[in-house]
Amino acid sequence: MKYDEILEDFYKVINGRLQRLGISQVELADRLGVSKSYVTKALKDGRSLSLKSMIQIADALDLTVTVRFGRERR
Repeated sequence: MKYDEILEDFYKVINGRLQRLGISQVELADRLGVSKSYVTKALKDGRSLSLKSMIQIADALDLTVTVRFGRERR
């Protein structure tokens, strides 16, 4: 799986979670202690996120991030 695919999946999960919980990006920004513009860029503008940032966002929404390593099948 490529990094872009991981980010795309992450964005879908996070945006879905925000909708299900009825949490705005402003509230998420407050939970993270960052600006709303940071959250907007992180979730809509294709901003590349570090694993640390992904975990912080997931934690703020009571989600976990699972990382698996394995060999590529040929």
